[in-house]
Amino acid sequence: LAKYCFRDAEITFKLTSFEDELVMKLILVLARISSMPMEDVSRQGVSRWIRNFMHREHRRRNMLIPNGEDILAVKGKSVTKAIIKGKKYKGAIVVEPVPGVHFNVAIMDFPSLYPSIIKVWNLGYQSILCQHPECHSNLIPGTPHWVCTQKRALESLLIGSLRDLRVQWYKPKSKDKELAAELRSWYNITQGALKVILNASYGVFGAETFDLYCPPVAEATAAIGRHSITQILSEAKQLNIQVLYGDTDSIFLKNPSREQIEELARWTEHELKMSLDVDKVYRYAVFSSRKKNYLGVLEDGSVDVKGLTGKKRHIPLFIKKAFNRMKERLALVKNPADFEKAKKDIIEIVRDCYIRLKRREWENL
Repeated sequence: LAKYCFRDAEITFKLTSFEDELVMKLILVLARISSMPMEDVSRQGVSRWIRNFMHREHRRRNMLIPNGEDILAVKGKSVTKAIIKGKKYKGAIVVEPVPGVHFNVAIMDFPSLYPSIIKVWNLGYQSILCQHPECHSNLIPGTPHWVCTQKRALESLLIGSLRDLRVQWYKPKSKDKELAAELRSWYNITQGALKVILNASYGVFGAETFDLYCPPVAEATAAIGRHSITQILSEAKQLNIQVLYGDTDSIFLKNPSREQIEELARWTEHELKMSLDVDKVYRYAVFSSRKKNYLGVLEDGSVDVKGLTGKKRHIPLFIKKAFNRMKERLALVKNPADFEKAKKDIIEIVRDCYIRLKRREWENL
């Protein structure tokens, strides 16, 4: 029994002390944000952190915390039809990929898209479908919902503040090479903790288990996200930029000039009141006809793989090894001629694996 307990304690210690006590620091940051004991933070999910955080701010301002039933009675339910079975409302938009090999592909994305929408559009259970007749014209695109123009929703204020803290302070500081490595690490942990909360801050309003459950807020956030991506696609077309693919909060642009990127970012800031930044630039990217299914090679030769079967857990080890050999070969490609040569080498890799498998040469797999 003593040996068993010692082993438990040792495993827990290793979990909490690796990478300069990363886990403990993360729990500490989340405890501060949510005003919860560290033990509760480690045992409960992100919706509880957000619930506690928002309840605390209600109390600080002497505001009543409404019952979920009251919010539903006043604000109602979602009105758009979900595309994915089992969902309550229509979700994000995904632009169909252009299959093939494309060189010089820039990915532009919205930093914290949904929190940005909640901030810019003043979304919250307090502001959606308000009682002011003059606000009825402030409609959410693609829905019959409107948003208050008279008062700021507490949720919009809180989520917007956390979003600004992360994007404008903690994230840049985490990449500041002039700071000590230990301090950069702390900033990185903090921005990571904020990201976890921000990413969930939109979804909780559409979760029935959340205390401030308000389907129109979640529905409006998704609708504005679709509208924003659609508007950007239209503007990119005006700027003669080919959009290869788009997924929720990012777009893939083929061979855009610096001027085109800057103009698209300026337009987004001016028209949508949100920032659009370059996240990555691929030396080249390969798309299939399926969504969320591509491979991209960065300038340093590192390879991003999204959705391809070869990287998944259930795939046999010998196939993973072949897949990794393929990645290593593709990382060397610099131009279309190189890619044609790589295709022949990849065919040989596949043929070699097939022959060894057929001959039952297990020891060589």
